[in-house]
Amino acid sequence: MRKFVLFASSLFLVNCSQYSEPQGGSPRSGVKQNQASDVNLEASFASIKTNIIDKKCLSCHKADSKSDAKDIPFESETQVVDGSSDLGDLVVPGRPAESIFYKSIVSDESIRGKAKVMPPKDSPHAAVTPSEQYVIAAWIAGVVVKKTETAVQPKPAVDLMPAPTPAPAETTAPVVVSTPQPAVVVEPPPAAALPDLVDFALLKTEVLEKKCMGCHKEGGKADELVFSTRDELLALSNSFGQPFVVVGKPDQSIMYLSVVKDENIRQDIRLMPPKKDVVAGKATDVTLKDVAL
Repeated sequence: MRKFVLFASSLFLVNCSQYSEPQGGSPRSGVKQNQASDVNLEASFASIKTNIIDKKCLSCHKADSKSDAKDIPFESETQVVDGSSDLGDLVVPGRPAESIFYKSIVSDESIRGKAKVMPPKDSPHAAVTPSEQYVIAAWIAGVVVKKTETAVQPKPAVDLMPAPTPAPAETTAPVVVSTPQPAVVVEPPPAAALPDLVDFALLKTEVLEKKCMGCHKEGGKADELVFSTRDELLALSNSFGQPFVVVGKPDQSIMYLSVVKDENIRQDIRLMPPKKDVVAGKATDVTLKDVAL
């Protein structure tokens, strides 16, 4: 029953109109096509700033800009992580779909909501590409919630007048019995929470690219089943005509069934990644958190 609840609760992203592949990757006419090479993109702020922010955002989002956007500077990681707009926080740790920074770079209004698309359509800069959106979503998903700073306790006042020293009394020193103290267990800081809203960008960066696309890509040993984009994934079926994704029905979707460990649920669907590849260290096993995505 517990496993049934698990797979029933992990409905695929495609069942909601908010679940959409990042958009805005088509080139605009008459704009600067400053596109970062996919090879250079990493889900780190340093990579995002060098390849995306510096080229497509910073001309407006900096302190000495003549634009009104100077009030929302993107010049440092602290400014972005702690920044906010009239619509909310730029970054909600672990939740890209709630972060204005991410929402403003997709053209799908069901994801963007009231956020204005960035860069603006009349901007000389190119739109943020799907690959760039992927790494921004992955970076936000990995931002750890800040721990509350411990207040500094004031030091007690020091009496500068020394107290008189009493004459030492002849006493017998008590016998001190050493009692072993239990070891103090230090809990690790909490990891970023699983996002409430999962889109294809997060699914691709957190699961597909790390555990599937080594084989499921052009030139890979499973290149007959390639799903580098959301549209490819939705249109895909195996050699028996079974669809990879049945909208709203994970129990009929090959993609979901192939990663479930329970054979009663999986039935005759082959487990992925192959167990022999995981044992040999050639592939990384899918975790319960991955299945929940």
